[in-house]
Amino acid sequence: MANNKGLTTPKNGVWQTMLDLLADNFGNIVVNQQLADATGQHNYARRLRELRAEGWQIQYLPKEKGYRLISLEQLEHSADEYVNLRLRNEVFERDNYQCQMCGYSRGEKFLDGEPVRLEADHIIPLAQEGKTVTDNLQTLCSRCNAGKKSVAAYSVKDDDTASIVIRLNRTTLQQLEKEAEDTGVSVKKLVATKLERD
Repeated sequence: MANNKGLTTPKNGVWQTMLDLLADNFGNIVVNQQLADATGQHNYARRLRELRAEGWQIQYLPKEKGYRLISLEQLEHSADEYVNLRLRNEVFERDNYQCQMCGYSRGEKFLDGEPVRLEADHIIPLAQEGKTVTDNLQTLCSRCNAGKKSVAAYSVKDDDTASIVIRLNRTTLQQLEKEAEDTGVSVKKLVATKLERD
């Protein structure tokens, strides 16, 4: 059954079912279980990424464990924006299926019991002309990836380690990258060392 907003996807099938559900609940949260029930499968996250690649503005809400369609307008998206399954798996394998910020791994659960979901994230954002290639992708859990947009975002693991998302101006970042290159230490380790010293 088509959605009442007239939104369509050329993929039809499961993709259209998800788009229908999101459109019929426009602006409201559609929880993971609703998507699983509607589609009869549990790999809906990948299919939602494919809908995003078509230009549908679908927001993931980790605390609510669901998704929301935030616009009825379909954006024109470049094919470069979509991280396909092969590329995503290459990045996950390279990063040992572990979030590069907080250290949580596939198969683990966050302290509140929610299973860890891994995502392939652009290091240099597409908006800043970053490319969808292995060297510009990193493995992040859904919480750290969502938290990149928040200055105060952080995640704590049960072994008392934490990750903090910080924003640096371009000049500071370039200085850190030069120091990392000169010393042979990663930017991440440099920042951690500087913070621990202070």
